[in-house]
Amino acid sequence: MKEAIHVASVSQVSTIEYDILLSPTYQVPVLCFTARKPDNRPFSTEEIYSFVVPQSFKAQARDVGVMGAISVTDHPISGMPVHFVHPCLTSEALSKCASGSPVQIKDCLFLWLGIVGGCVGLHAPLPQT
Repeated sequence: MKEAIHVASVSQVSTIEYDILLSPTYQVPVLCFTARKPDNRPFSTEEIYSFVVPQSFKAQARDVGVMGAISVTDHPISGMPVHFVHPCLTSEALSKCASGSPVQIKDCLFLWLGIVGGCVGLHAPLPQT
């Protein structure tokens, strides 16, 4: 999935490519993403917080754990470095949102995307009933 963003400090459009992967450790989805400047250079983690993370999420995202909610890892398929939203609290967040009610898999994915995607500028349309 790709989205284009306009970054205030550059006059052209930057791109973000998102991948959803399964964390073998946490057994939950993980949102990996690569943000690239118009000259194809990747954003640094600090630039991610400055230009990609919405203002309403910045403090919360920085204060998660020791290093914050956004880290860098190697993509398991391409081997290239990617940013990712750390999955350590995903299961707990989904449990709280579901309030103990049974949730279908497709609804769970949209719920997860709403929780995790918003902190890095990714929004999905609500599913039609």
